[in-house]
Amino acid sequence: DDLKDLKITYVLGGKAHPYDHEGLKFMRIFRKLHKEKENVVYIHNYTVQVAKKILKGLDLLLFTPFSGWEASGTSFMKAGINGVPTLASRDGAAIEFIIDDVNGWLFGKDIRDLIDYNSDVAHKINEEEYKEFKKKVLYIYDLKNGNSEKYYQVCLNALRTFLPRVGIERTLKEYYPDILRGYIL
Repeated sequence: DDLKDLKITYVLGGKAHPYDHEGLKFMRIFRKLHKEKENVVYIHNYTVQVAKKILKGLDLLLFTPFSGWEASGTSFMKAGINGVPTLASRDGAAIEFIIDDVNGWLFGKDIRDLIDYNSDVAHKINEEEYKEFKKKVLYIYDLKNGNSEKYYQVCLNALRTFLPRVGIERTLKEYYPDILRGYIL
């Protein structure tokens, strides 16, 4: 609602596990937004094949887990190898891959403690981080629409920096070098 005057279409996707009550709650919220807002599209049958098509056409991916809760996350990696930059909270592997204003954007604090996201502390953190998130969205929107050369440089940097780092070959070489002796990757 805060950004309703901007020409932005939000594509929401995700499929929660049947026993993930929090995830199911978000699916209902996404569906409601889809029905109420002309600029919101909810894709309830989000699959790898659907993701491949969607990620190719985005201008920006939002990756916004509450800091300290995401083990890694891969959606921003999938976006990056398609040349789509991400605006991410400082959580999971995003802090290892995204360089702010170079191959994507970061917001918020790097919180390593597990904070109950239903607590007053989490509510305060959310309020503070939302202000920074909104400021970054507006910055990126202005870049895309006013300084497109800088925006597309970030897109190109995402492609260049993510491709060599997210593949299984690099992971195997880095974490399991002894297993790979004798194999050429």
